[in-house]
Amino acid sequence: MSNNNILEPVVNAFVDVIALVCKVIFKTGDKFDIEEFFRICKLKNSIEEHPVLYKTIQLEDGVKYLMTIPQSLSLKDFQKYQDALAQQTNTNITMSFENGFIEIVSTTAKDELKKLYPYENIRAGHISKGINIPLGYSLNQLETIKLFSNPHSYIVGSTGGGKSICIKSILTYLVVNFSEDELSLYLGDLKYVELSLFKHCKIVKEFRTSVEDVTDMIRDLLDETEERYRTFESVGVTCIQDYNRKFSNKKMKYQILVVEEIVNLLQDGKKRAMKMLKRLISISRSAGLFVIVTTQRPSADVLDVIVKANISNRIVFHTESSKDSVIALDEEGAENLDIPGRGILKIGSKKVVFQGFYIEDEEVKRLIKPYLKTEIKAHHSHYNKAYDKKVNDKKIERKTEDNKESARNVKDLSFLDKL
Repeated sequence: MSNNNILEPVVNAFVDVIALVCKVIFKTGDKFDIEEFFRICKLKNSIEEHPVLYKTIQLEDGVKYLMTIPQSLSLKDFQKYQDALAQQTNTNITMSFENGFIEIVSTTAKDELKKLYPYENIRAGHISKGINIPLGYSLNQLETIKLFSNPHSYIVGSTGGGKSICIKSILTYLVVNFSEDELSLYLGDLKYVELSLFKHCKIVKEFRTSVEDVTDMIRDLLDETEERYRTFESVGVTCIQDYNRKFSNKKMKYQILVVEEIVNLLQDGKKRAMKMLKRLISISRSAGLFVIVTTQRPSADVLDVIVKANISNRIVFHTESSKDSVIALDEEGAENLDIPGRGILKIGSKKVVFQGFYIEDEEVKRLIKPYLKTEIKAHHSHYNKAYDKKVNDKKIERKTEDNKESARNVKDLSFLDKL
């Protein structure tokens, strides 16, 4: 028997196997059998129920599958196979839970992300419709964080990864789009130089650089948040949106607290600032206060389970190690980001890679110039003295509180449990 005759059965068997795999994976030459895919992945519950395709919706650049969820399974069970599905279909895959179904969107893979997207001066809608902050572009769209639905954010990244540029992009957007009648910014710059470009903007209510002053600022915002809830209770509303609709002639301002390099708050031995900050992010959403914190190197002391449970928007650039990535994202991956400005945005269970906007300091100065306080030179010294007097007065008032572990006596806010 010739060598060709010996090899022929082997080749034919191999071809048959490939054909069989194709038949299993594909119903037709160009129609993907997503039900069979999950059967092969053995995605099922304890009584052998697999996901069933309820409906297929054709999109301009792909297809959307609505899949039933077998009892006891969840979105996370499907997401375990997201990367495998993307590779099998050679498309971009997103998964979400919508209206009782798992929505799986498969879109045509586009070109790779660019390495640079210059800052775009995007205009915002009216603040009553939401504060939606653009970060940059993913393969499919402009990526934003929506503070009304996901109020708090942290930005993580090592030196040169893009964290500082990202926060400048965010603040530039806020300064240009919102007035001091709508929004107040509270900036705690514990690196002294990162946020200083914005300290004289009209919407910046306070700019502090020491741990002690930032701690006082957080305490003041916590006091005001609790006072807002007492006001809401007294007038029969539960959130700032309802209050502003009911009292349109005396609207409350939205507030955003930004703390640069949050790990420095741990310099306080009693960790009072961190305790108050955690309290603030846990209750402030309905009061219209949103928190953005940054750090170069995530620490489990700072980004603990309490902080993570209350912060939905995780913006993560290159990290020094896989351990740092796990702390920031609950998974590895950020340590492999090797392009400045390339980040991972994780909101809840949804994760996407994006390229952040790039903006230089000179461009920041040009854009925010019309929104600076005009009386800075004439009243700057007086302003500082007035603010320092206010701080000193509060220190005297709180003198007896310094010996208490919590540095404050929180009043009963049990009605918040009903919200």
